[in-house]
Amino acid sequence: MHARFNFTVDTPVIYIRDLGEHHTHKTVTSDADWVVDTIARQLRAKDDNIKHYHLVYEDSTGTWDGLKVVNEKFDNFISLNAKNQVEARHKILNHKYETV
Repeated sequence: MHARFNFTVDTPVIYIRDLGEHHTHKTVTSDADWVVDTIARQLRAKDDNIKHYHLVYEDSTGTWDGLKVVNEKFDNFISLNAKNQVEARHKILNHKYETV
C-alpha cells in the first residue's frame, strides 16, 4: 500500500510527516513519487502549483530531509539531515544541502 502521510503548508515550505504503519504501508522515502504526485494534485485542485514550494519530510527515523521536484514530479532526495522542522526550513531555504 502507498505511504500514509500528512502535510502542512508554511509558504514557501511544505512539511510532510510519515504517519507510519510501515508493516502495511510504504514509507514516504520509498513512495516519494506517489507522495509528490498526491501533493501536486491537491495543490492543483486549489489552483496552486507545487513548483512554488520546497518540500521537506520527516522520515521514519525522525530525520528531516528534502524532496527535489522537477516539472511537478519527484526527481531526487535532498540530504538535509535536519533534526527538526526549523532546521530543515533553514537549510532548504538557504541551500545548505546536497542532492543525493
